[in-house]
Amino acid sequence: MDELEKFYNLPQDLQDAIVSEKTALTVYDLGEQAGLDEDGIGKIGSLVKAVLMKEFPLSDFKTELELRTQLDVDRALKIAEIIDKEIFDPVKIYLLKKEEKEVEQKEEPKEINVFEKQSHVFKDGYREMSED
Repeated sequence: MDELEKFYNLPQDLQDAIVSEKTALTVYDLGEQAGLDEDGIGKIGSLVKAVLMKEFPLSDFKTELELRTQLDVDRALKIAEIIDKEIFDPVKIYLLKKEEKEVEQKEEPKEINVFEKQSHVFKDGYREMSED
């Protein structure tokens, strides 16, 4: 599945958060206040987008933000808290919700009766042919 298809399969609220001007301005302002260059701000934006696209777990956001932007722990934590409050909180229910397809795939396989699979062996016509 390509990125555009993934985007259109997301709930509308997540789509709106991804393309929102508020999201872009929040990320840009926070990056600028932290003294990051365009590349650093882009890394924050990419990470936010990955979380909103459900490609990256929300629980790892703070750590990844610190690692990717190479900010000190305190600054990265402050930025992460603001992003969490401004961008992620309004759509957190969608970010934490598991996909229904994933749940369906993880159902336990039903037991297979080995004799049911081999039922053709026990048909009367089969025994009659083998007795000849």
